[in-house]
Amino acid sequence: MFGKKKTAPPTVPTDEVVPMHDWDDKPHNRQMVVEFTYRFDDVLDAAKLKHALERLLEIGNWRKLGARVRLNAQGKLDYHIPQRYDEQRPGFLWDHLDIVDSIEDHPLASQLAKAKPEPTIFEDPEKFHSLTAHPDRPTCLDDWIYSDRPPLSLRLVTFTDASLLTLSWSHTLLDAVGRQSLLEAWIAVLEGREQDVPPIIGFKDDPALNMGKTSKPEQHVLYKRMITGFRFFLFVVYFILEKVLHPKEDARLIQVPNSFVQNLKREAQDHLRAQSPEKEAPFLSDADVLFAWMTRLTYVAQNYSPQRTVTLMNVINLRGLTDALPLQGAAYIGNAVGSSQSFLTVQQAKEQPIAVTALQIREDLLRQKTPEQVDAVLAISRQLGRGPLFGAYNQLLTPWSNWHRARFYEMDFSSAVSSKNSQARTGKARIGKPSYLHVCGHRGSFMVRNGGALLGKDGAGNWWISWNLRAEAWEKFEAEFYKATRQ
Repeated sequence: MFGKKKTAPPTVPTDEVVPMHDWDDKPHNRQMVVEFTYRFDDVLDAAKLKHALERLLEIGNWRKLGARVRLNAQGKLDYHIPQRYDEQRPGFLWDHLDIVDSIEDHPLASQLAKAKPEPTIFEDPEKFHSLTAHPDRPTCLDDWIYSDRPPLSLRLVTFTDASLLTLSWSHTLLDAVGRQSLLEAWIAVLEGREQDVPPIIGFKDDPALNMGKTSKPEQHVLYKRMITGFRFFLFVVYFILEKVLHPKEDARLIQVPNSFVQNLKREAQDHLRAQSPEKEAPFLSDADVLFAWMTRLTYVAQNYSPQRTVTLMNVINLRGLTDALPLQGAAYIGNAVGSSQSFLTVQQAKEQPIAVTALQIREDLLRQKTPEQVDAVLAISRQLGRGPLFGAYNQLLTPWSNWHRARFYEMDFSSAVSSKNSQARTGKARIGKPSYLHVCGHRGSFMVRNGGALLGKDGAGNWWISWNLRAEAWEKFEAEFYKATRQ
C-alpha cells in the first residue's frame, strides 16, 4: 500500500554543487524529456563519436554537461558536478547497436519517414523509441534525481548503409540553441579544432538574476493584457478542463516541399502588395508563412467558438538581446527563451488570408523582441515570480518554435564517417550531414497541443514540422491538409 520512499544517492564530497538557473528550473522544463534523432545515410564511427564527446566534457566548463541533478532542501534543483568522469561515473550514457543489414531491410527502421514530392503527414515518430533510444535513459526527472545517471543519454544505431543517432535529455539542461552549441562544439572536437570550442557562460552565475532591472514592467507593450488575479485562476481552470475533457494528444511529423512553401509565400506577398500597391511588400520569412498556414489548418480542423481568442506564441531566443547573454564568442547551453504574442480570434485564424496572419506574426515579433521589451518582460517575471501570461483567460495557446535558425540539418559529422562507409555513397553530396531528423519524448503532465516546432529544411529543400493536437482532431486535420495541398 505504501511504496518505499525514494532516496537520492549520497552526495559525493568532491562534486561541485551549483544551483540550477531559474530559467532551467521551471515546472514545464521539469516535466519534459526530449529525444532528438538524426538519420545519416552514412555509417558513423561509434568510437570517434564517443571519444570526442568525452573529450568535450574535459574542456573548460563543458564538464557541467555531465552534472548530476539533485533536489535540495528548498525544493529547488542543483547540479552536482563531478571533478572528472570515468567508467564508474561517466559524463553521459552511451550505447551502440550495430545491425549488420541495410536500414531498408530492418522491419522498424525502414518505416522512418522519407520525403515525398507533395506535402505529407507521417505518423508519430514515438513508435521508433524501442530502436532509437538508449535502453537505460531517464524518462522523467525523478530518474535523474534518485540515481547517479548523467543528463545526456546517447544511442548510435549503425546499419551497413546508414546510422541513427539519438540524444536524450531533460529540458532543464538545454533549449534548441543550447543543443546547437553542443553539437557544434562536439563537431569541433571531432575535427581537431578544440581551439574553436567556445567557453561556457553561466557556469555558476545565473545571467537572469541581473536582467529585468533597467525597464519597468508597465513598459511592456502587452502589460495591460497580462493575466493576473482571478483571471489567472480561470486560465488554470480552463487548462485543467482541457486536460480532463480531452486527455489524449498525439503528434505527427509533417513534410512540406520548398516549392509549396514558396508558392504560399508568393501568394501572401502578392496579397499584401495588392493591399498597398504604392508600398513595397513587407518582408515575410518562410517560417512566418508556415506558422500562419499551420494555424489556419489547426483551427479549421476543430470546432472552437468563433470568437474565442487564439494566442500565437512565437518562441524567441534571448541570446544576443541582452549584454548578459552574448550571441557570439561564448555558449550559453541552458534555457534562454521568451516569446512574442499575436492575438486573433478562431474565426480570423480560419478565414482571414494567410498573408494577414503571417504579417501580424512578423510585426509582433519585431515589436516584442527589442532589448527594451525583453527587459520589460523579464521585469514582469521578477515582479510576479513566474513568467507572465498575456491575452484572454480562455485563450487557445498555439506555440511555435523555429528550430530552422539552429540549422540542425547542416551539422557536419563527416569527420565521424566510418571507413566502413558504403563505397556507393562516396563522392555524393552531404556525406556526414543528416538526411532526416525527428523529435519526440516524454512530457509528464505538461500539455502541448495546437502547436509544435519547425524542425528545419533538409538538404533536398523539404521543410519538416512536428505538430501536436488533441488525438481526435487529427482525422479532420489530415482531411483539411490534403484538401489544401492537392488542389
